[in-house]
Amino acid sequence: MEKAFIDRTGKGALLPAAAVPMAAAGPTRPAAWLRPRLLLPTAALFAVLLGVTLWGGYQSELARRESAQLRAAEQVQSIARLEIEARLATMDALVVGLMRSAELSGAFGRGDRALLLGTVGPAFRQMRAEHGIERMYFIGGDRRVLARAHDPARFGDRSLHRAVAESASTLAPAQGVEKSPTGDTLLTVVHPWVSDGRVIGMIELALPFLRIADRLQTVAQVQVAVLGGAPAVDGTERRALLHVSAGTLPPIVDRLLSIPIAQPLPALLRECDSQRCLQALSLPLSDMHPGAQGTLVLLQDVSALRQASLTAMSTLALVCGTLVVLGVATLLLALGRLDRYRLEREQAGMASRRMESEIMQRAQVERELKASRERLDQRVAER
Repeated sequence: MEKAFIDRTGKGALLPAAAVPMAAAGPTRPAAWLRPRLLLPTAALFAVLLGVTLWGGYQSELARRESAQLRAAEQVQSIARLEIEARLATMDALVVGLMRSAELSGAFGRGDRALLLGTVGPAFRQMRAEHGIERMYFIGGDRRVLARAHDPARFGDRSLHRAVAESASTLAPAQGVEKSPTGDTLLTVVHPWVSDGRVIGMIELALPFLRIADRLQTVAQVQVAVLGGAPAVDGTERRALLHVSAGTLPPIVDRLLSIPIAQPLPALLRECDSQRCLQALSLPLSDMHPGAQGTLVLLQDVSALRQASLTAMSTLALVCGTLVVLGVATLLLALGRLDRYRLEREQAGMASRRMESEIMQRAQVERELKASRERLDQRVAER
């Protein structure tokens, strides 16, 4: 096969057509520069959006859990408040009914213990059966017990109940939670007994606080504790645990007991560990009934709310992470298709340019061959 020659010097010097330089083909992957310039900013944008979404979801979930915990606390407080207020109101009404008895007033005023016990015996038994009243005291103005309807053999000792001391000093009704010498925790109501315009003594009704605690534990699903004051060894008053319902005493109660009695207890205190999350609701009994002493502490397990919050946050993180992975994968797929499309176009362009170059080279060779034949024909004619 004959080789094609091209006159590149203008003086008849012919060069091989293969030596004619062609246009540069360019890089093999002309869109390679687009990947880092587009992928990195997009990934950073996805990361920022993920962070903002997670942060917003976290704050929203915290607010939702806080609201749920507060609603749960309000419901429990409402149940406890209604239960204790109902008990105190019932005991107040019973005391008022007893003080209307002229026979009881006469026996109490004369200090006739036998007549007093004989007269009040049927009423006390009815109160015990219908309202759970376990104790009834008739106390003189000097705070000495004249008679006990629940224990007639005991009398003459001085009452140490704080509600009795409060009522004796103020001559007004008083309520509170007391610790009896037998270790029972009692919800008590004390009223001054006024007869013919003078105070002849005080009457005290008490029911075991265990009844209220058991009902609250059943209805509101809470553990109940009662904190009050007790004399310390040095003569000062300290905060003491008067009652706790069945179950292990959680450390959060110890934190409340460590607070000095001069300082008010926090209305809401939370403590979480690896096993469960508790919130302690402190309800001063004085807020439920004027003159009442002691603080009711409701221990509510809110572990389910915390677990639901953690589950929601995990789900949100999983969804956001999945969306980010899908977004990055879609971007990579689009970039790959763009690379292939641009490569195919450049390959087609290179093929087209090679064909054009070959056509031009063939045309140039034909022109030069024609010129050579004409020169040969001219030389032959001259000879």
